[in-house]
Amino acid sequence: MVGILTQRDIFKKVIAARQDPCQVKVEEIMSANVISVPRSYSVFSASKSMAELKIRRLVVMEESHVFGIVTQTDIFNAVKNKLEAEEKKHLRLLSESKSCIFATDLQGIVTYVNPAFAQLFEVSGPKAFINQPILPERFWMEPEQREGIAAQCGCD
Repeated sequence: MVGILTQRDIFKKVIAARQDPCQVKVEEIMSANVISVPRSYSVFSASKSMAELKIRRLVVMEESHVFGIVTQTDIFNAVKNKLEAEEKKHLRLLSESKSCIFATDLQGIVTYVNPAFAQLFEVSGPKAFINQPILPERFWMEPEQREGIAAQCGCD
């Protein structure tokens, strides 16, 4: 194995450079320094190797045969999918929780309220609080307490 040729190589080094594809040799545009890894390599290990070697692709081998190619985009997508799945799971747990949960940004604007929190204040749903200051004054028996709490958390 001496190199890897991808559609990106062809586009970037031939088409975008306005070269004649009939005249350009594969060896002129292929990615050299082919590094292979076993199929059992973790995504983290593959990403680390790519970063250290400053390469964008790894050849995945099984015994002495090419099994596939992993790219930085593949790794990014795998990590993104995992994070999205985790976020979905955690949002479901928050939503189903019987505990009252809310979150604010650094300015004290509400970014999340679970249904239990909305039910506690007897509002139609979490949307009544979203993009509002930390608990609007109408929910405070003593509104001046709100100012003190907001000042303490730095979101006044």
